[in-house]
Amino acid sequence: MDGQITEIHSEKEKAERENKRVLSSFVKVSIASGIVIVIAFVFFVWNTVDWFKWDRSVNSDLLGTFGDFIGGILGTIIAIYSIYMLVKTLQNQVDSNANMKITNDEIVRTNGVIIDLDTLQLFDNKFQIFFNQYKDAIASYDATGKNGRQKLEQLVEGFIKQDFSNNQDYKRKNKAAVNLYEDFYSKNRRELSIHFRLLYLLVRLLAEADIEEYDRVQYAKCVRGQLSDGEMILLRYNCQTQNGKAMRTYVNHFNLLKHIPMMSMLEFRKWKDLIKDSNERSALDSLFITLRKMMTSGLDKDEVFGMEYELSSRYKFIITYSDGFKEMTLSLEEDKHKRVGGGMKRPYAEKALDRIGALQLPPLFYAFLHESFITGNFGLYNNPSDCVKKPTIILNNADNLHFEIKVQSSIRLVLSAHQVEAVAG
Repeated sequence: MDGQITEIHSEKEKAERENKRVLSSFVKVSIASGIVIVIAFVFFVWNTVDWFKWDRSVNSDLLGTFGDFIGGILGTIIAIYSIYMLVKTLQNQVDSNANMKITNDEIVRTNGVIIDLDTLQLFDNKFQIFFNQYKDAIASYDATGKNGRQKLEQLVEGFIKQDFSNNQDYKRKNKAAVNLYEDFYSKNRRELSIHFRLLYLLVRLLAEADIEEYDRVQYAKCVRGQLSDGEMILLRYNCQTQNGKAMRTYVNHFNLLKHIPMMSMLEFRKWKDLIKDSNERSALDSLFITLRKMMTSGLDKDEVFGMEYELSSRYKFIITYSDGFKEMTLSLEEDKHKRVGGGMKRPYAEKALDRIGALQLPPLFYAFLHESFITGNFGLYNNPSDCVKKPTIILNNADNLHFEIKVQSSIRLVLSAHQVEAVAG
């Protein structure tokens, strides 16, 4: 804004200098014209008057002709100059108007930016208030308010370690897990209700704010970055109850469960118990996140194609799309005899898949796809409840394992909120 004011002052000084120049030019022309008239008159008198003969009369006709001559010549010159000055003035006026328009447009644009900044600042103030209240809710898990998040993680650890040996299909297994969560919620309602209510208010404020989408995304990342593994697990179960029903849309829209550790969920307990090493379990969580990113990226394309992900020399994943993205196939190929050579350390994810074994790998990845396409988005992505088909074993012998799982729908498959809008459009 200060730059605009400086520019206006500069234009004003320029106009004043132009006015002085025009006035100076006019004065100079006037003086020159006067000198010419005087000189011409002197020559006229010199040539026509008889000196010291005071009784002779002035020749009025000759004097009038002289006056007409002076008036005709000088008048024409002055008229031409006046026209020139008029044209120059008009040109300056046009330039001035154009500059003024540019200046006004710049001022309007600058004011618009200032208004936008003011709007963002107002939102940021509100966001910080809600964000601080949310952090206070986390701190309230501890009576002293100092170790709230640590207490929250301990609470979650107790929830996910409770006995859960359900061997039914994934839907029934999920329903049983949600029932356990509702019991857990009842026992810890005071902290959990305040916690999730403030988180809901925070993300709703973000969703409804009149700010640029780029800014909204940055704030959403800030919220998502605050969510611990334990908090994401509780949020996922809470959204599957009536208490969290209103939160589901915001969780999907801002992808708040993007990095949820699936191996820590009750529905994955069967496979988690087969892996004792925490690094191996964490590697499987990372593998699921990678595969989900690949599937989402594939569904963002315009033309169907295939993708490969070589986890190690032993395991390779293949993702293919067909029928206008109404069908996706996830394939796993394992070369059972291949090992990393040259003294290289085997990847943790490879060790984890080895421990799970050929019989349990197909149901594990069936659960992963069911969670990704149906349960984990609370059924809001319009994928059919039976879109994930049972695994098909292509080959399983002493040397190789090859199975595939199809995901099929009558409409284009969806794995993110923005893809729902694209399908609807």
